Amino acid sequence: MKRAMIGGICLLVSTLPANATPWAAQIVGEILAYASFCKAVEVDFVAMEYWARQRGVSVEQFKTRVGPDFRALNFGNEVAREKLADMSVGDVCAEAIRLYGPSGINVSGMVKLK
Repeated sequence: MKRAMIGGICLLVSTLPANATPWAAQIVGEILAYASFCKAVEVDFVAMEYWARQRGVSVEQFKTRVGPDFRALNFGNEVAREKLADMSVGDVCAEAIRLYGPSGINVSGMVKLK
């Protein structure tokens, strides 16, 4: 009985759609927005892609620009851009490092100073 339940749970988890965690795709969009506003930081794309894949995000959708994960990335990017538009470049850079830098409080290691 327990084996059947565990097998069913594993099957259920393995069949979750790629957009099971749209918040992760939104975070990627936010990180990209910070990097576009602050030219003093650079994104670690390898680390970001790994982080996103580990959370069920279809990075292929980012590249093809279609699908629910791409739409979530776009939404996260647009929301962040609206917020960042009212900030100074220095404040955006400081916030990028605070949230996504080497010791970032949201996701660490996604951006670093150039």
